[in-house]
Amino acid sequence: MDHTQTSLDTGVVVEALVRCAATKMGERALASAAPLTREAVVETYAAIDEWRALALEGGVPHLGGAEDVVDRVRGAAKGEILDPAELIAVGRTLDVLQRASAQLAEADEVPHLQDLAAPIHVDPWLKSELEVAFEQDGRLSARRYPEL
Repeated sequence: MDHTQTSLDTGVVVEALVRCAATKMGERALASAAPLTREAVVETYAAIDEWRALALEGGVPHLGGAEDVVDRVRGAAKGEILDPAELIAVGRTLDVLQRASAQLAEADEVPHLQDLAAPIHVDPWLKSELEVAFEQDGRLSARRYPEL
């Protein structure tokens, strides 16, 4: 940490931000974030301005329904079995991410938001499997999995 960051109590600020995070994912991101550069701050404010402009036009991507599913996905990658509610949450989050990413990719004059959304890639096979795996009421689909 350089003199400026030390004199500005950057560590104290980061700790306070971590305590204010709404999700575990937010806590991890804030705790591990690299010190901000002037350029990073300028880029962040540019993305915020683009988001505000989209909001004024009524074009902000809908993010409702997305959840922090990182721990669930990591567990599944290690062979843990997810219950139906967890699988539904993962599928819903993938859908929200895919739609938001596509909407930003098609939007005009939002290059900073497009850069943020560019790394979002949803596996089409996984998304489609999750979409057909469950009935509307959350039960495993008997049509899809008659043997169960």
